Amino acid sequence: MMKRSAVQSEPADRYSIKTLISPRDQAVDLSEAEWRAALDLTRKTWRGDKDRDQDATPPDEPRGVAIRNILGFGSVDQGAAPRRDRGLLMLYLLDPAHSKIDELKVGGPILAWAISFPGSPSSRRVSNADYMANSVLWGAMNDWVD
Repeated sequence: MMKRSAVQSEPADRYSIKTLISPRDQAVDLSEAEWRAALDLTRKTWRGDKDRDQDATPPDEPRGVAIRNILGFGSVDQGAAPRRDRGLLMLYLLDPAHSKIDELKVGGPILAWAISFPGSPSSRRVSNADYMANSVLWGAMNDWVD
């Protein structure tokens, strides 16, 4: 199980964490050419900006933005073709002992998920606010019957 510490949040019964995924997770299915192209792009865009949580030394692994960019647009000169049809679904089991919620600490692992999509040339943007729904709304929109 992964250990992700809870951050203070409201309401108090919510297990909220700062970051679930890491760039290493997003790079799990990259070819060697894609990995090198993403690392090169990461280094080209790296500024050593402490306000953006960037270290003082250049990165030695590709970052998430560069990975998604290479998957979406490729890097022909480095032998990395675009793979816009390859999203990545990541499933995690979180250790409930780090949740700060007593009811969760006595239970089994907490399932968390993330999706990483390749970069897209589309100018259309998606907002999370347009897709937030609880199970009751989701069921009503999809004619689910309990």
